[in-house]
Amino acid sequence: MALPYLIRNYLKITFRQLSRNKLFTLINVIGLSVGLSIAFFIAMFIINELSYERMHSKKERIFRLTMHAQDANYNMHWARQNLDWINNIPEIFPEVEELIRFQDYDPRNIVVGENNFKIPYAYSTDAEVFKVFDFNLISGDPATALENPNAVVLTQSMALKFFGKTDPMNKEIAFMGKNGTEKKHYKVTGIMEDFPSNTHLPINLLTSFDSAEARTGWAYTYILLKPESPLDQFNNKLPEFIKQNTIANVGSNLALPLQPIASIHLHSDLAREIKLNGNISHIYIFGVVGLFVLFLSAINFINLNVAQSLKRVKEIGVRKTLGSSRQNLVVYFLLEANVITLLATILGMILVMVALPYFNQIIPVAIPIITILPIALVIALFIGGVAGFYPAFILTRRGAIDAIKSKNGFNPSKGNFSVKNGLVAFQLILCITLISSALITESQFKFLIEKNLGLEKEQIFAITNIPDEVKYKFHFLQDQLNQQPGVKGVAASMEVPSRAIRDTGPIYAEGLAEDPQNAPVMDIQIIDENFIDLMNVELLAGNNFQKGNTNEISEENKQNLIDYLQGQPRKYIINETAMKMVGWQSPEEAIGKEFGWSIGGITLQRGPVIGVIKDFHQESLRSKIDPVVIINEPIWVRNILVKMDGKNIRQTVASIQNIWKSNFPEYAMEYAFLDEMYNRLYENEQRQLQLIYIFSSLAILIAFLGIFGMLSYTLKTREKEIAVRKILGANLSSLFVLLSKNFIVLTLIGIFITIPLTWYSMDIWLQNYVYRIEITPFNFLAAVLIILLVLGITVSFQMGKVANNNPSNTLRAE
Repeated sequence: MALPYLIRNYLKITFRQLSRNKLFTLINVIGLSVGLSIAFFIAMFIINELSYERMHSKKERIFRLTMHAQDANYNMHWARQNLDWINNIPEIFPEVEELIRFQDYDPRNIVVGENNFKIPYAYSTDAEVFKVFDFNLISGDPATALENPNAVVLTQSMALKFFGKTDPMNKEIAFMGKNGTEKKHYKVTGIMEDFPSNTHLPINLLTSFDSAEARTGWAYTYILLKPESPLDQFNNKLPEFIKQNTIANVGSNLALPLQPIASIHLHSDLAREIKLNGNISHIYIFGVVGLFVLFLSAINFINLNVAQSLKRVKEIGVRKTLGSSRQNLVVYFLLEANVITLLATILGMILVMVALPYFNQIIPVAIPIITILPIALVIALFIGGVAGFYPAFILTRRGAIDAIKSKNGFNPSKGNFSVKNGLVAFQLILCITLISSALITESQFKFLIEKNLGLEKEQIFAITNIPDEVKYKFHFLQDQLNQQPGVKGVAASMEVPSRAIRDTGPIYAEGLAEDPQNAPVMDIQIIDENFIDLMNVELLAGNNFQKGNTNEISEENKQNLIDYLQGQPRKYIINETAMKMVGWQSPEEAIGKEFGWSIGGITLQRGPVIGVIKDFHQESLRSKIDPVVIINEPIWVRNILVKMDGKNIRQTVASIQNIWKSNFPEYAMEYAFLDEMYNRLYENEQRQLQLIYIFSSLAILIAFLGIFGMLSYTLKTREKEIAVRKILGANLSSLFVLLSKNFIVLTLIGIFITIPLTWYSMDIWLQNYVYRIEITPFNFLAAVLIILLVLGITVSFQMGKVANNNPSNTLRAE
């Protein structure tokens, strides 16, 4: 009974003590709760990022088969695989239990009744997909759902989108085929649960692989190894398999690296990724930021708790005189500190719940807040333990008589405040580091967004992934669009700028030895004759493509596509990087040289280089500019680019949509503005910057509360000294220096420590970018000025109290 009574008594005293010191209690609870809420959110983010693919029970045995081509002049790594030569892997390798292919539908126009939809993440796949991946079927049999041709499995949300609340099983949807009016009908044989956000492989629907229009081309390929099969054993056999089975005219040394499915989200940034993945560096960055802010709030709490405790030396002496043991006093201080941390933890959890919807708009977090409850309790107990034990350990060392005789706690000159000063300095170091890192991140982000890409991206309206019917009638559509007010020009391309070029192959160039197996490899871009002028690409030498035949592509050429492509006479334009790879010294030297390009079973006719263009950035600035060969081939374009005058954008977009609907009513139009497409390449950086700014702002708030609390304590303990100084003639300026000089010295110490460390660490981060800013002292100057401004405002606020205090009243109390 004694212990519960003692704890109950201590709790009563604790709440009395906290209510007596309302200001310090409020500062402690607010500062600590803000810091804890940031730490909790970052913990949720990290747990979510590390939880990708946990839904799959066989994830330890599932690997994505990628394709890596490399030679002296080229290095390319694709997330997809060429189906022409890997379909027989299960028959060749006894280690492989299953091979699963996901072939993306392009175009993805789906017709249900009178409605048409443009649906991303639609794939044809193998019937055994449900044996490998844990895609939970609500309706249908996973063993047979994709066994028959023309079967489709929908997610719940797609079923609701297509059929509303009616039962979708055995109903039909139609995919628009390659020839425009042709439709391929699929029967719904299963309904899957919607996919969680923590997967690199989002899916809206799956069709049986045998019903795909071709079993060739490219697909995302996954293998399931048998339980007893070691990965090394399979990897060791791959080089011989590549040697015997590789497709002709590859032109590079090939490898087939395997990626564990659980590592793809954080460790993969390959060409043709399914979606924008995360980055393991963000885990480290936000983990460090979370620790920094947690340390800031914990240091504030510990500092203020110690400062408050030092005023209670006489109280400790009286308690010892009345029989309290050192153990009891330690329990009391621990209990008092943990009451505050518990209150702050509860408030921090409430802040997370309130702010989570906003944070989810920046970074989606798919885990419930209850997940971090054990972490929250451990953090709270640890902080409360340190904050309670440290002052208890110091104060209870003194004898009862010495404590009672003490006039005002410990003498600062004897070193009792050295730890506190060290903690304040560490706090300032963390603040400067956070703010300067945020400013450097912002500078790099602005550089990425504002850098001249070598082409026009403003006021460019991109109609992407156009179906073949639109492609075959492009010139007809182009004429209609050009007649619209607000439209300055229309062009077409195979790959829209901002997206990776899909096709890569070996080249022939005059002056190079003909060696198909070791020929340089280049990307190919297909454009029309309007692209270079419309996109404001600089032509360094030679000429643009001339306006060609505007007649629509004949049915015969559609049916004999390869023969048509190989039979057409060619002219080539190349970029600067391609020119340098071949060895030509100047754009003028390249003009007229014979050139050729091939891929797989398609070899284009050789023809002259008619132009050299200045390099432009097809993708993000994280990637270097690759060598690109450009041809004019209408049958290969997949995107339409419309240049607007910017005067009435909404009306111009509406007119484009009306023209599309009147000509192609069965196809949904997929579109975006080009500048927005480029900006989306930096979503991770944008999210990172937003969060760092939020966390840095809150860190400044925490630092402000800490400095405010420490100054309040300083004023309280030195009020008689300040009163005497005022009577002796000290003005507010000298008192301002007196109160702030210690913090200024600590800030200077923080500056000298943090600048080289932050400079070094941020320079390492910037090495992730091929194109980057250089760090300058100005990046740190702003951070230092912000800290000094916060310090000045805090001291000035407290100086108001000093100015209003009558020194005679203070000394009369003595």
